Amino acid sequence: AKQLAARGLSEDPSSPELKINLGIVIENKEQTRETNLATDPFMYTGQRNYTWSSQEIVVNNYKEGTLTVHLVDSETNQAAWAGVVSEIIPNKQAKKQEAIEKAVQEIFESIDNN
Repeated sequence: AKQLAARGLSEDPSSPELKINLGIVIENKEQTRETNLATDPFMYTGQRNYTWSSQEIVVNNYKEGTLTVHLVDSETNQAAWAGVVSEIIPNKQAKKQEAIEKAVQEIFESIDNN
């Protein structure tokens, strides 16, 4: 509502010209890195059997959120504009609201650029 008001739009529940459709997807993701000889040396496994191979190892688990906003023309029921943003979701509860506001601002700034 704050971003729409900043662009001169106001809410009219009785006869809206635009409808807003929000989509939110949250995915659990893993950050990985590839092992190398400098940081992950080979292991001796027995009589003259020295083996080493590069592997992907998990170094961090995190959540990534994707927010999709569709502005739909009420008269035609067609999308007038769509915006998408994906960001890493902060672990600390206190920072989540700030991250949401930043993501929504980012989406609506793309309206200004079109």
